[in-house]
Amino acid sequence: MIQENDNQNLFLVFHLNNEIYGTNLMQVREVIERQTPKPVPNTIQSYLGVINVRGEIIGAIDLRLRFGYPSLGTPANNSAMIVINLPSGTLAVITDQLEGVFHLNFLENGQKPKIESSIRNDYILGMCEFKNKIITIIDLYSILNTQEITSLNQIHNESKEAI
Repeated sequence: MIQENDNQNLFLVFHLNNEIYGTNLMQVREVIERQTPKPVPNTIQSYLGVINVRGEIIGAIDLRLRFGYPSLGTPANNSAMIVINLPSGTLAVITDQLEGVFHLNFLENGQKPKIESSIRNDYILGMCEFKNKIITIIDLYSILNTQEITSLNQIHNESKEAI
């Protein structure tokens, strides 16, 4: 039986551009098989469109593009979508491959590493060790900024009405 405290150390681990990432399992609503999103015009590059999850129309973000990695073009057979509930709505995040759910502990007492970057990186929560590698733990709720969320919500609502 998992204790409530243990849930804080449960992470969904996934691959993206030959790197390994993790996110707190408490942020994940569900994991689904990858679908091909219906494109929506005039959106940010990483917003691929909308998908239908059991009658619910939700937006889909390509995490590769969001992080500045090149697009895969043809998705890998084992790619998946992580569905998260944001305060502003539901979003599916596309990853290259899922590794699974694991108990992980932050390195260096959970301190976030100082990262010099020309792009925002406030979604990085810290680093953990996983299978003798250091992986990046990210906050999926923070991968979009407030302006992008507002813009996408407007587009998403218009898409729902059109479908």
